[in-house]
Amino acid sequence: MKYLIFCCFCLLALLFSCAPELEEPAEVLRAYQASYDKNDFEAAAAYCTPAMQQQLQVLEEMLAMDLDSTILETEFLQLDCRVSNDSAFCDAILKDQYETYPAAFLLLRSSKGWLVDLPFEEAIDYNKEVIDARDSLLNQ
Repeated sequence: MKYLIFCCFCLLALLFSCAPELEEPAEVLRAYQASYDKNDFEAAAAYCTPAMQQQLQVLEEMLAMDLDSTILETEFLQLDCRVSNDSAFCDAILKDQYETYPAAFLLLRSSKGWLVDLPFEEAIDYNKEVIDARDSLLNQ
């Protein structure tokens, strides 16, 4: 019986030691982006809320249908995170091998530490504008 309890304890210790233990939102964001760039969505999901994990899963499924699995090399030229209670709002200037662009991230504090959450509402509005512009061009 003692052996069983000891084994369970060791297993739990091993599981918790494998979890990311990054303390600052910027650290979490950099680790998330590094995994995301490599299309390692399973590793990226370790830094995400359940809602963002679901979005990553959809993206992974979409990439599986397409043969293009471009590996990005994103560099944070600027990263500014503001923490307010259990939320961190991060503004960044990112550069990859194709372009330099602004990005905004939301991270939420949980019992597991900081986790990347779904994009800001403004990002969703921007995506809607891009889709509307595309649809407008297609209808001409």
